Amino acid sequence: MIAQMSEKTVLTVILAVKDAEEKQLTGCMWSVASLRNSRSIDLVIVSSGRFPGLADDCKSLFRSVKVVESAPLGVYSAYNRGLDERLGEYVLFLGVDDVVLPGLDRVIDMIMSLEDKPDFIPCYSLMQDVGLSGPSKIRGALMFRNWCHQGLLYGSKLFAGKRFDVKYKVQADHKFNLELMADKKLKVLYRNDVITHFASGGLTSTFPDLLFRADMPSIVRNSYGNFYWLIALAKRKLSDLVKGDPTKRT
Repeated sequence: MIAQMSEKTVLTVILAVKDAEEKQLTGCMWSVASLRNSRSIDLVIVSSGRFPGLADDCKSLFRSVKVVESAPLGVYSAYNRGLDERLGEYVLFLGVDDVVLPGLDRVIDMIMSLEDKPDFIPCYSLMQDVGLSGPSKIRGALMFRNWCHQGLLYGSKLFAGKRFDVKYKVQADHKFNLELMADKKLKVLYRNDVITHFASGGLTSTFPDLLFRADMPSIVRNSYGNFYWLIALAKRKLSDLVKGDPTKRT
């Protein structure tokens, strides 16, 4: 099919890579470039370390492709660097081992058809070793399980003056999502489309973020109030009883 071209960039994909392997990078890029709406997408690659270069035939299928360098300070630092670039209407964050699925085309079609656009579009991801993962519509559910970051389309305006808190090496997106969803004026459009395959061997599924775990009740209290704060404290206590010392978990 011939890729569509909108009047402006619908989606900016921010791809974080560190010492990227050529095959992995090429596979991720082609999964996005193969979308019918690829010409409505800007790709921002934030690279640290070794970078193999990009094939021109793949680059030509995007609205634009930009590579920026960043110090190797973690994935959220890389995402924040990407957010400093010119952004489209929405932003999707990927890791180099993730793959975009055709369901994203349907979501882009929907975005282009709307005049009154939502602030935030949570979708589904296919998570390796887990299966389909989608967002809950229940207020406070984020206290129990974060949403797959690769399944979320954020309105770029949400990042005006706000970035991921890089002191959390694994769950900065969880903190961002908790604070985001506490805003009752936020216009959220839930979609059942499966838009990405998330490689669960990545950092966020391997190492617990103990600092975030310690701070989470306070984050919840600041955003949702004392009732949810007590739930967050009880959840943490129950988790310790069932799973044991969090510093010894693998």
